[in-house]
Amino acid sequence: MALPKTHGYCSSRVFQSIVDKYEIDIEIADILDPENKVSVIAMWDTGASKTTISGAVAKSLGIPKLYDVMTHTANGIAFGEAHFANIILSNGVEINDLEVISMPNMAVECLLGADIISKGDFSISNFNGRTIVSFRMPSRADTDYVQNSINTNPYVQGKKTSRNELCPCGSGKKFKNCCGV
Repeated sequence: MALPKTHGYCSSRVFQSIVDKYEIDIEIADILDPENKVSVIAMWDTGASKTTISGAVAKSLGIPKLYDVMTHTANGIAFGEAHFANIILSNGVEINDLEVISMPNMAVECLLGADIISKGDFSISNFNGRTIVSFRMPSRADTDYVQNSINTNPYVQGKKTSRNELCPCGSGKKFKNCCGV
């Protein structure tokens, strides 16, 4: 497992291949007793509006239930419980007193939802055969791939790239095996 790179309020995890599950090591703590915490593997989930923990994690922390929850998931309607917890990201940044949902039959220990992602900038890059997942908090600048492409477009209008030339995107691959597919 690759260790995340951290700097200030930023964290990046470099995977040495293209991945479709963006995992990060975090800690979840009881807000009433911050020393009562568990280390878990969390997955960034851009489709989740709220951070969700497994029922087993909530039970191991002994955090009190606030109320019952009915939520919509990719698998349909599910029922769980709301709790307060502190989330400590791999870079040491804490999101305190976050309302999380515990789901009794969740396959992963934690899904980091939009309630955390929206506090900063989140990006996923799949370049040169590897995936880099980065998060910084708070947001410090715009990330606009369209504008960046306009400013640094490697394609020259009118010049046609042959299938056996290196791809102008900079990947180092032949055009036929990259953008020319």
